[in-house]
Amino acid sequence: MKWCWSLAALVLLFIPVRTEAQFREPFPTSRLSISPMVGYRFPYVARFDAAIYSDDEVFFSEFTEERSGGATAGGEVEMHIFGPVGLIGSALYAPSVENRVAENNEPAQRFVGPDVWLLSAGISIRLPEPAPDYRRFPLLASINLAPGVVREVPQGSPLPPDHPQYVPSPWQPINHPALDAGVKATILLGSRHLAFQFGVSDFITFWNSNAVERQLEQAYLQQLRLPVTAVYNLGRSHLFQAYAGFSIRF
Repeated sequence: MKWCWSLAALVLLFIPVRTEAQFREPFPTSRLSISPMVGYRFPYVARFDAAIYSDDEVFFSEFTEERSGGATAGGEVEMHIFGPVGLIGSALYAPSVENRVAENNEPAQRFVGPDVWLLSAGISIRLPEPAPDYRRFPLLASINLAPGVVREVPQGSPLPPDHPQYVPSPWQPINHPALDAGVKATILLGSRHLAFQFGVSDFITFWNSNAVERQLEQAYLQQLRLPVTAVYNLGRSHLFQAYAGFSIRF
């Protein structure tokens, strides 16, 4: 019986020491985390100019494209390197949604947009922990900066290949360079091995005008038998998304 009281006294003496260490020492950083996630891609508007040159005519147009928002799904992997710095890679998939394109202030035309992959790999920097931190549900915050790619996969022809009016689509997948900048928060759920993670990111996308021009020229030649030269000024766009998911930490 005496050993029970001795053990209880030892535990009671250990609690204040352990509590003080919780406040004094930084929470241990995981070496590797894997985070499946779901999210939402916000709608956005893109404006660009285009010129089509044929043998005897020139067409100038101003376009306004409205892309609807939609759900995303994907995952993220992060590996600790040293101090607050880690390597991070992510992949998000956004299925096709309805797009609207207006040319020269004419009524907008509706069409099904491409499937979109948002891919990036770069660095993550963990911010200093808030103080006081009561450690029940520790909150860790970090910023991410990563070069990436926005891959657009157009929808194919709605007709089956054996249909007499089937025409192969001239549009092929296009990769657009991008820069992924974001911030995320991680809440540890009573264990260093499981956490809830949420954040927002901005894929600053630099549209690949050259690839779009080549495919548009191919479309004119294939569908209208008209050789043209296309010149596009697509610029850049900001693709914002919010995401959340659970993180498994090792």
